[in-house]
Amino acid sequence: MKVKKNLKKVYEFFRNIAGLAIKAALYYPRALTIVSGIDSGCRTLYVDVTCTFFGNEKGGVPRVVNKFCENLKKLNVNHRLIYTKAYKGFFSCEDKKRVKFFSNDVFFCPDFSLEAAYNRAFFKVMMKKGVNVYFFLHDLIPLHFPQFYDWVDVFRKYLDNMFIGAGIITNSKAVMSDAKAYMQQLSKRFVNPNIVFDYAYLGCDLVSKNPKTKSANEPLEFLMVSTVEPRKKYDQALQAFEILWKKGLDVNLRIVGRPGWKKLDVFNLLDNHPELNKRLFWYKNGISDHELANLYKQCDAVIFASLEEGYGLAVVEAARYNKPVILRDIPIFREIAGDSAYYFCGMDGKDLSDAVENFFECKKAGDVKLPVVKSNSWQEFTSKVLDVIWRGKTIGEEA
Repeated sequence: MKVKKNLKKVYEFFRNIAGLAIKAALYYPRALTIVSGIDSGCRTLYVDVTCTFFGNEKGGVPRVVNKFCENLKKLNVNHRLIYTKAYKGFFSCEDKKRVKFFSNDVFFCPDFSLEAAYNRAFFKVMMKKGVNVYFFLHDLIPLHFPQFYDWVDVFRKYLDNMFIGAGIITNSKAVMSDAKAYMQQLSKRFVNPNIVFDYAYLGCDLVSKNPKTKSANEPLEFLMVSTVEPRKKYDQALQAFEILWKKGLDVNLRIVGRPGWKKLDVFNLLDNHPELNKRLFWYKNGISDHELANLYKQCDAVIFASLEEGYGLAVVEAARYNKPVILRDIPIFREIAGDSAYYFCGMDGKDLSDAVENFFECKKAGDVKLPVVKSNSWQEFTSKVLDVIWRGKTIGEEA
């Protein structure tokens, strides 16, 4: 029995080695033929939507991807949607056939496609043969909080591929500065000396149909919108509201966010909490844009307790509905919301509960701050991105 197991291990080892050798043998020849040497006469924008295409349609990044693609259609931009396969190149979302670029085309990845980490040779050939390669960088959070992610090494490869391209567009000045600082650590021979950096604030166009009106004697409603994962600090939020409930405050907490990629204690705490569906509500299976818009309209304030963000769509969405925001005091929130938010520091439940109580007192006194944030419509966002990747211009001034 032991001999059989050992033989199986040996077989698996050599099969993996053979597989890697075959991949390597095919990888470079494919890369060399990824671009046709002739000018097609019809410039095409190829949009890499790998992650969204394969089923991850909920969350901040897929929303950005979907809105960008919707507005490409509205703006009549000549484009094709593609996806990436590690070591194999790029394929059409429409017919699954391998994509071959022409020398005047543009490649842009607004998605979060870790498959692209393994296609460096393709990007190098594309740049060399006249295909401009651009990426949208949402954040560098996995580098700052590696304890929360199992794929930091792959993310670093993916990130490194961006710096050999024509340009990197970010969603804020903070992320752009972060990307430039990271670039300084890289050897100059691994960076395109002419690389363009720019940023475009994200959009918001939520609409609400027949929202429920709220009576004066209903409890205050607080809303949190984002994936439930360690960085978002839902555990701290839950502790904060347990403190508030013990004090007798009439407040509800509503969480719109799917469970993240790590198994967390907070999942069980939320699922088995005695206040679940009474004063605590968790929409863990996702809701429609119309339902989300109604929650924004009905809430009294939006909370964002995340340790770090690239942007924070919920802050912009809250501002769209004139809802106050209670935010962790981090640079990106200061950038997009300035002094128009309620800020808190610290990692304990009491730090956040104190901020909620402060807001509670301000609301009773009729002196509530409403957020004024830096954002675009999704069409403005798309147009600003196109100024870089399509028309060859830079965004310049902030949105």
